[in-house]
Amino acid sequence: AEERARAARQLRAQLVFDQDSVTNVAHQLGYFTTIGALDVFLSLPERIAAVTVDDMQRVAGTLLSPARLTIGWSEPQR
Repeated sequence: AEERARAARQLRAQLVFDQDSVTNVAHQLGYFTTIGALDVFLSLPERIAAVTVDDMQRVAGTLLSPARLTIGWSEPQR
């Protein structure tokens, strides 16, 4: 719960910083309008607040499963 609260604070802070100028606000509005999700942009604070620890665990369990793991390595050329 503490980690979730910290992440939510960081996201809210990022939203504030992203709106520190008219240019940044215009960029955000343009971006979200382009992808057809202006309502998402306008409701971000409420959406962030609605995320629960269970939501985070469920998504992490899905996206961070061993079946989705990719391992790579780099071998120098001689």
